[in-house]
Amino acid sequence: MAGSKKIGRRKQPDERKKEIIDAARDLFASQGYDNTTMQQVVEKAGTSIGNCYFYFSNKKELYQGVVESVNEEISGVVDTAIREMNSPYEKLAAAVYYGARTVLELSESAGAILTGTDHPEIRRNILNHYTRRIYRFLKRNPVITGDINLELASAAWQGAIFNLIERQTAGQFDGDAQTVARFLVRWNLRALNAPDAEINSALETVERHYREEYGSGDEV
Repeated sequence: MAGSKKIGRRKQPDERKKEIIDAARDLFASQGYDNTTMQQVVEKAGTSIGNCYFYFSNKKELYQGVVESVNEEISGVVDTAIREMNSPYEKLAAAVYYGARTVLELSESAGAILTGTDHPEIRRNILNHYTRRIYRFLKRNPVITGDINLELASAAWQGAIFNLIERQTAGQFDGDAQTVARFLVRWNLRALNAPDAEINSALETVERHYREEYGSGDEV
């Protein structure tokens, strides 16, 4: 019909929210939290400031939404890897190894997002998310932990990982993602008094699976 307009499909709320999060993730990763504005995000997402505020009341809340999407991405990779392992040592090694390499190598901008703000509440939420995950795992595997205080072990475990990943992301180490992942596996499992034979065997298994899946990684 002459003069008729073609009406496009209206985007669903989840689609629009994802577009905003994806745009924010790119900007936060490249510019940092402080240098990114809500207006820049909506321009990149192709939406309005009012629409953005419908989902996120402020920049802190938006950044937290980006962090949650990164957490889901990393946790999905780690959980899949853990299911492929047999012994508790292998599962724990897989959690550390795949987590580190995903943040530093596989997941675009994940490292920059998780370490890219000094906002105390956001950083606390990030650490709490991963500390709770490791606490639940350790609690399910007393053969590894024995009588170790799980709250202290979980906090120390995650603190070591986060600190090293933060410094690696900032370019303060010469080693690559694989070197960091290997170091963290050995360091953290030894902190739980795991025997060296179990650590080496678990790391060999994890790296073999990683090579089969991603086609990278040298022999242990």
